[in-house]
Amino acid sequence: MKNLFYIVLFGLLTTVCVNAQTIVTIRSGQYRITADLLPIKTNWEKVLKDEGITASLVNFVVKSGADKTTGKTYYFLYGTNKDQSVKVAQGLKLKGATLVFLSKNETPAGIMTCTGCVNGCVPAILNGNWICDPACNKSDSECIKTETIIQ
Repeated sequence: MKNLFYIVLFGLLTTVCVNAQTIVTIRSGQYRITADLLPIKTNWEKVLKDEGITASLVNFVVKSGADKTTGKTYYFLYGTNKDQSVKVAQGLKLKGATLVFLSKNETPAGIMTCTGCVNGCVPAILNGNWICDPACNKSDSECIKTETIIQ
């Protein structure tokens, strides 16, 4: 019984540590992605494929901004394909001098995808929710927003 308790405890601690994985470290106001991006890239590309979008993500950066409605500062990991017609983001939260992914119970939840045009149609947060901002130019394709909730 005691061994079972320790196995369950280890499993819970492992789950907590994985969910709170450091994605970015912050030094002197500079963001440095420290996480292994391959599992994130693989997961995001699977999400895209499940949405019927074929894309290889090649550029990853950290973006931050202020929610125009609430004024709250937000952070997210942002990835694009080569021509930047596919943009993917996942929310991050400040934890000391690091940024970690938001949990599934925090907003904005999930993985955000904005597709359709090279200029514009970029993930952002408004009133605590994902948006694609601004819309595509009339000469470009339509800007399409997709949110995928992480289980």
